Amino acid sequence: MGGEGSLRIIKIKVTKKRTNTMEEIVLYNGRVHLYMNHERHLYYVSVDGGIMKPVIGCTTATGVLDKPALIGWAVKLDLEYLAACIQPNKKYDGLELAGFFEEAKKQHRIRVADAAAVGTRAHAWAESYIKGQKPKVPKHKKLKLIVNNFLQWVEEYKVKFLESEKKIYSLAHDYAGTIDFEAEINGELCIGDFKTSSGIWDEYRFQIAAYNNARAEETGNNYKASWIVRFAKDVNLMFPDIFETLYIPKEEHEKDFQGFLGALAAKRRLMELEREKKIKRLQKEINL
Repeated sequence: MGGEGSLRIIKIKVTKKRTNTMEEIVLYNGRVHLYMNHERHLYYVSVDGGIMKPVIGCTTATGVLDKPALIGWAVKLDLEYLAACIQPNKKYDGLELAGFFEEAKKQHRIRVADAAAVGTRAHAWAESYIKGQKPKVPKHKKLKLIVNNFLQWVEEYKVKFLESEKKIYSLAHDYAGTIDFEAEINGELCIGDFKTSSGIWDEYRFQIAAYNNARAEETGNNYKASWIVRFAKDVNLMFPDIFETLYIPKEEHEKDFQGFLGALAAKRRLMELEREKKIKRLQKEINL
């Protein structure tokens, strides 16, 4: 069953101004060649020498799940921006107000992009640490807080890391992904996911169950548990914990994995419907 992946970096020149880096990982004792386009965060796979085809990633699959809390958060950011721009007892013309409203609509996207950048850099630091490269603690305020939280978690839980940023693919269910870490914690072989979000959301359980299933499918390893570890980006007096953990025992994996498979099926159907719409639009244009 085993078969540790080998890795190769391929650079594909798409235009004169842009080069995409494709990482190739060999899994399942050579049966599977998984490719990841890092610039676009896309996966492709070739099985048993077949043609390369796109494959849905775990995060993309769980992205179809409703996140009602995000709507309230986005509205709050937009209103805060307007409150800072529009002063009481001051008159504004229509053009000024339109400009304020246009910028307000962008605030949640700007915040998401900033948070994603911090999260990406934090994951890169953790990967370097796990691989024994002894990275320096960054000076960036939020990154420094995350790194210090990470180091405290490692010490407190006596974490013994085994793998970092491990690519996975499920032959049985045709999906791919990247595991943040594989480790022994409290004597148990487990798979884990790092988060720098404002909370540990339920869909994270589905995502890590998918990682666990695909990794066990390839290696035959018996993973006893999964861990989701969230590191705070800001000091919050209402929630003083500098890191938060969720321990998911093996007994709960199957229910969470079924939730993931539901999200995966929904995403596939949505993609099929979108392709059908594009074909119909193209046929209509041809017939005009």
